[in-house]
Amino acid sequence: MNYDDFYTSAHVGSELFEKGELDEAREVFERLAASDISPLDRANMLRNVAAVLEKQGRKQDAIAVYDRAIALERPFCRNDALERKAVLLAESNQPQASIALYEEILRQPYATEDEKYRCRSNIDILRQRL
Repeated sequence: MNYDDFYTSAHVGSELFEKGELDEAREVFERLAASDISPLDRANMLRNVAAVLEKQGRKQDAIAVYDRAIALERPFCRNDALERKAVLLAESNQPQASIALYEEILRQPYATEDEKYRCRSNIDILRQRL
């Protein structure tokens, strides 16, 4: 896929999401995630798919999509999808599972200082709720 097509499609998907046309947005993001774009861009499109599913109340489906994005990100030492999944689990009243994911991020030698700070802060908040 050439860059212009990628950019235009991603922009259309975002606009559809903002307008609340969630099924249409999800279709655009899924099509991009299945295309020949880079693995990190595919992971980003999968995170978008998961965000749509979350907004539709389909949290278990969103978790499965986050797992697909995590698999694409992991070889590139990225934690974006893993952290987003931790947020979803916390919002879904699964604090222990969320804490486990935040702790997993903290164990990564490539975790950035920003990621570590957010993870530690979120772990503290979640532990206070237990």
